[in-house]
Amino acid sequence: MSKKAFTKEDIDNNMLEYADCFFRTVIMNVKRNYLRRLNRSKRHGITFTDIDQMKYDYADTADFTLDFYYSFTVEGVEIPIYNIELAEAIKQLPELQRNVLLKHIVLGVPLCTIADELDISYPTVRRYERRALNFIKERMEEVL
Repeated sequence: MSKKAFTKEDIDNNMLEYADCFFRTVIMNVKRNYLRRLNRSKRHGITFTDIDQMKYDYADTADFTLDFYYSFTVEGVEIPIYNIELAEAIKQLPELQRNVLLKHIVLGVPLCTIADELDISYPTVRRYERRALNFIKERMEEVL
């Protein structure tokens, strides 16, 4: 039995209304999910836009020398940190939070992969990263 394609005569107003309703529902669901993700990232994300430009410039260039830097090794990759205050804040983090933060932010490893590697849940890994970012943000604001 072969399937027959629709012809113009087969399509009536009910089918058009159904298709219209279906596509509107799909579009509304996509929009709703996008807004939820956006709102969730606002609630759980960390933004550094509240630091004014002068403080940002200072943090970016304060102790930048090519001769001296702190180095962190994660999964055999050496990560140099040239800003002393930032390196000190990262050093003060618990090892697990530091590794999660550096793996995700610097090396670009997805949080779900980190969770699988550490054999812990995804929300726990996300919480570790958020706590680490909050800690670093607090330390950098104290310095500035």
